Formats: sequence, C-alpha cells, structure tokens
Amino acid sequence: MAFQGRFLASFLPVIVAGIIAYWLKQTNKQKMDYLRIPFWLSIAAATYCLYRLLKWYFLYIRRLTTMTSDLNNPPKHWLFGNLIDHPGVCEEQLHWLSGFAGKYGNMFRLFHGLEPQLYLAHPVVAKELLRTSEPKPLGIPGYAALMPWLGMGLLLQGGTQWLRNRRLLTPAFHFEMLKNYLKVFNSTAKMLVERCAEASNSGDSVNMFEISDPFTLDTLLRCAFSYNGDLQRRGCSHPVFRLTAEALDIALKRCFNPVYWPGIVFWLSPLGRRYRAVCKEYNDFSRGIILDRMGEMEEEENNKKLPKQNDFLSILLKAKDEDGKGLKNDEILAEVNTFLFAGHDTTTSALCWTLYQLALEPEHQEQCRMEINEILRHRDTDDVMWNDLTKLKYVTMCIKESMRMHTTVPIISRFASKDLEVEGHVIPKDMLINILLFRLHMHPGVWGDPEVYRPDRFLPDEVSKRDTYAFVPFSAGPRNCIGQNFALNELRVAVSRIVKNFKIGLDRSRPMKRMPKAVMRTENGLWLTFKSLKEE
Repeated sequence: MAFQGRFLASFLPVIVAGIIAYWLKQTNKQKMDYLRIPFWLSIAAATYCLYRLLKWYFLYIRRLTTMTSDLNNPPKHWLFGNLIDHPGVCEEQLHWLSGFAGKYGNMFRLFHGLEPQLYLAHPVVAKELLRTSEPKPLGIPGYAALMPWLGMGLLLQGGTQWLRNRRLLTPAFHFEMLKNYLKVFNSTAKMLVERCAEASNSGDSVNMFEISDPFTLDTLLRCAFSYNGDLQRRGCSHPVFRLTAEALDIALKRCFNPVYWPGIVFWLSPLGRRYRAVCKEYNDFSRGIILDRMGEMEEEENNKKLPKQNDFLSILLKAKDEDGKGLKNDEILAEVNTFLFAGHDTTTSALCWTLYQLALEPEHQEQCRMEINEILRHRDTDDVMWNDLTKLKYVTMCIKESMRMHTTVPIISRFASKDLEVEGHVIPKDMLINILLFRLHMHPGVWGDPEVYRPDRFLPDEVSKRDTYAFVPFSAGPRNCIGQNFALNELRVAVSRIVKNFKIGLDRSRPMKRMPKAVMRTENGLWLTFKSLKEE
C-alpha cells in the first residue's frame, strides 16, 4: 500500500500539467510567454514522478512478485489486487482470510493494489519470523497513521533504538514491581465488582466493554503513572476513550480507502486535519501526566520525608543506558502514549471475552468459582494475594482459552529487512508480512475442534505436546509484549473477584458480532447479566 500511495500521488503533477496545458491552449500568445516556465516545470515534475513510478515498479513490485511466485494466491484485480474483494473491518474479514488459508496453504500471497504481501497462518511458518526482531512496516498507511498518535515507542520502534529502549524499560516489569501493583489490581477490581452489582440490582444487562474500559485504564494509570482520575466513576466520558476510538477509526479509514494513501492527500483532507487535532489532544493529556510526575519527583528530592513513587513512569524518567544517557522527551512521550493504548485496550478485550465465554459455559464458570472459593476460604476479604496467583490454575486456563478463541490482537505485521527463508520459501527483503494470530489459534491441524471451548488444552501435559508458537496472544520472541505478566495478573484478579460474587449470564436478545480492529472488539457491544450470589 505504500507503493500504491506513491502510484496515486504520481498522477497529481500530471493532472496539474494537463490543466495548465489546457489553459495555455485557451489563452493568447502573450499569456503563453508568461506561463511557459510553470508549464515546463510541471512537465518536468510529471516526468520525474513517472520515472519514480517505473523505478518502484521494476525494482520493488516486480521483484517481490517474481521472488514469491512459488506461493499461491487467489485471483486478483489488475490494479486493486485482492482489496477489491475485502469485506472491510468486520467479522467476515476473519472468515475471508481463514478461507484463503484453508485453500492456499499456511503461507500465501494477497495483493494490496499492485503490492504483494505475505500471510502466515500456521505456527511452523510464523515462528520463523516471530523469533526474529524484524521491525514493524512503518511505510504502510495503517502503521504510519499510528506514529503521530503513539510516536516511536516500543510498539513501532526497530533496530538499535528498539533494543536499547526495551532494555531500559524491562525493570518496570520485574516481578518485584508486579507485586507492588497487586494492591491496585484489587482496589480497582473491587470498584468493577460494584459496577457489576449495580447491573445485578437493576436486573438489566450491561455492555461489558463500557465498564471494562474504565477499569483497565484506571488500573493502568494508577499502577504505571500513580494517576488517580476517578475513571470508573466517570466511565467512558474520560477523553482518552474517545480519543483512542477516534484515532483507531481514522487509521482504519485511511488503511482501506486508497484515496487517503498518499500522505499529501490524507493530511490536507478534513479527515487528516481531524486526526492531527486528535493526536494533539492525546499528546497534551500524556504530557500533563509526565509534567506532574516530574514535579512530584523534584519535590521528593527536596523533601526526603515524602514517600517516593516507584512506577513505570518513574523508571522511564530515571532510566539511563550504558553511556549514562536517558530517554529524550519525545521518547518518554512515545512510551507513555504506547503504554496508555496497548496497556488498557488489549486487557479490556481479553477480560470481556473471558467473561463472555464463562457466561456461555456455566460448568466452567462454576469450576472457576470452586477454585476461587477454596483459595479465599477463611478470609474476610476477596483480595487476591501474590501467592494466590499461581494457585488460580483453572481461572488462568479459562483466560488463555478465551484469548485463543478471541485473539486479542488478531493480526500483526512485520517488515523483512533482509532476505529470509521460511519452510523452503525465500521471503525477499522489503516484503510486508502479516501474521494471522487468530488463525494460528484456531488452526484445526494444531488444536483439533478449535471451535470448542476446552480450558484443559492448557494443562501442562497438553501444552508440552504443541509447538511453543501455537499460542501467542502476546506475540512471541524478542518482540513479545513487555507487559504480558502485568496483564495476566490483572486479568486473574478481575475474573476471580467477579466470578466469586456473581453468576454471569448472556443477554441473548443482543447477539454479538466480532469486530477485528487493532484489538478484537464487537460491533454492538458485549451484553452480559450478573446475578449476585449473596442473594442465594
């Protein structure tokens, strides 16, 4: 799609030159003398763009197409490729891609316009790429549109910058830090239980995404930034929810509308101008958090009696590499933005889908409840302690099985910075590769009856029989999610406290339809019912 944008943009000077030529034809000789210079400048610009177009076609598109000609692909349109048949961002997209995987194999091509892209749909082929540190494809509209919003944080970085910053941020997720976060997990999960109790008392179903989003963002802000914005009481009225949703919608619109692929067209359009405003508002919120913390740290240094906060942002501000250099201001802002997005949206998705599956499977819900009650018996509180987390074996298996069936991040992409060999096929340099994580998790040859919810798939004996790359909801290899243990612990606490207090049911009058955006959500919410067990 990066090439397709250049292809479309190359016609702009040609159009301008044509308009000028027509204008010259309609004018007299005197006006032609004045306009001779801009006319030839336009012709020169059009000629240069045509040269770049041909160069990119023969040195890039044709090379990638030829070097991957041994791979299968469905029939395509000569200009728009397979995108002409793309169903859009909806549940049908998952079936559309799965159908190609079933018909054309575990590694196949699709053409995004003139550009061939590679799709991997099996652990055996995906792991060859996942265990490398190949960068994200920043040249395509989808990822490129994220940069003004998230900046060059760990999600989008590559090369030595990514390696350095990953090393600097790793201490923020050491298990001693995770232990400190558990008190916050219990506090925010208690408030989430109160929201579920309100639904139980009213007898109405509740859209789980609407109460989970404030919970996960509240937890993240308290743990990572020591920021208490009273989010769960304010609900989704907090600007971060609106800004995140709007930024994602704009990025997707650009990704699937060829008109917006050229940067000059997108940024000059009303959609691009709105996106700039969204990014600015989001960045202003993040800068406010950073400046507040910097002020607090300065006050802590001046007053030794004040307790020192030790969280993700503190580590971010204090981190220094081997040369004694810390992160620059724009790097700190990028990591805060990245963590705000990636740290709450993904956890919301995993929590909602876990509760949804437990609502569908009451016998597994009851087994989780028995495990939780056994662990928490003889206590006068529902708080989950650090040593309890490893005992929540069945709850953890249910969480993982839910994440398998409703993969939190359905698709991730990589960019081949050099020629790679996968299962005897050469992946050429500059190739964009899409890894279908949702297909890895639902591949019938790997899982057997993948549509059936079976938490015992994650018993140690069962796990040992599978490829280690068969289940990768947090990606895998060197570029895996740095916060995965943070997220899993948060999920264990939230699920445990909800299941202990309520029978979870499904509102069948509101059917669910998945929507695979950046994370797996739904088109019309995910409506659950809660019945308090204290009433029984």
